[in-house]
Amino acid sequence: MYIFYADKYLRSVHYEKAKFWLKKFLNNKISGIAQTFEYEAWANLSLCYARLKNHFKAIDTIKKALEILEPDFHSLIILGWLYLRIDNYKFAEETLNTALDNAKTGYEKKYAFLNLGFLFTQLQNYDKARLYIKKALNIDSNFRYALVRLGNIYKIHGKLEKAYNIFNRAVDYNLEDVDYKLEDIDERLDVWFGMGEILTYLEEKELAVRAYKYILNIFPNNSLVLKRIEELA
Repeated sequence: MYIFYADKYLRSVHYEKAKFWLKKFLNNKISGIAQTFEYEAWANLSLCYARLKNHFKAIDTIKKALEILEPDFHSLIILGWLYLRIDNYKFAEETLNTALDNAKTGYEKKYAFLNLGFLFTQLQNYDKARLYIKKALNIDSNFRYALVRLGNIYKIHGKLEKAYNIFNRAVDYNLEDVDYKLEDIDERLDVWFGMGEILTYLEEKELAVRAYKYILNIFPNNSLVLKRIEELA
């Protein structure tokens, strides 16, 4: 019953409530319960803490999952991502390389390459970052998150037309009909803000304003975005 409620709230993105029921389950688990159920409970609890921005607690929790099924790609990739969130790049690199060693499918490998690419972007080692991101794209040429990361690298280096073309591929951006299909909010904001900057540079002011306004749909009081729109008026 506890797992049923936790799953319900996870699906509806109510992480505090999901956390409550997952902790109930783990505190009252029945002796002899299948390891997979306990593993999933710890992994999902870690996700709740991560979404609630308690990254240190999320790290402690995902390590509990790894004690049950180690080495496990899914938990390793989450742990590596969490180390990135707290800027512990040494542990992030070690963990993500271990995840890559344990990746069995192309789907798993592309996510390991993606996170290693992000790691080296944070370290400003853009050549190495681009290498890993392109490895992810060699597996899946339409991998949206990898396209976003690659577009951001081109933007950092001032290659704005290249970045614009990459972002187009990432979000199915059409000049007449905008259709953003990325599910992750942070990735969407990266693209929308990047598009706004690039379109401003290309003197496509109307389209730049449209890109910025997508951010205001989520963060209506974002002062930087409001300033950009004012400058384009």
